[in-house]
Amino acid sequence: MILGWKRFTINSSKTTNSWPILYLGIRNSFSSFILASSLPILSYRYLTYRNRETIYLSANIEHIAQSKFTSVWKKTLNDDDNDDGKNVYYQFILQCRINPKFEYFSNDKLECVIPSEHATLENICNNILCFGLMIRVTDVEPIPIERI
Repeated sequence: MILGWKRFTINSSKTTNSWPILYLGIRNSFSSFILASSLPILSYRYLTYRNRETIYLSANIEHIAQSKFTSVWKKTLNDDDNDDGKNVYYQFILQCRINPKFEYFSNDKLECVIPSEHATLENICNNILCFGLMIRVTDVEPIPIERI
């Protein structure tokens, strides 16, 4: 278990246990496609998108948890919770497996970067499989890397 993160399993019909584990921050539009690539109930022909974005994955969950890769959601607890306006911060990250033969994967780099022109639905479905949802809840605002 990674400190501070809780993992929820996403059952997949695909078996890729030999593929390396990387993390994807939930910030860009491709998060839903990568998640959908693991769910056999969805048909890819219904998944359409207009804007391609560069996809960043990393084997280091703390690196991908930076605000440039992952959104932070803030919730102020109300008086019904007896917390008198206490702030709570949430982050969500997808735990994925990546095909080690995928041209953009390298064990020697902190980040796996898939350029926007190659971030196609076909590349995602053939090379990235989501198998877990990581959630972190904290009462301390995560510090963006730019402010450290």
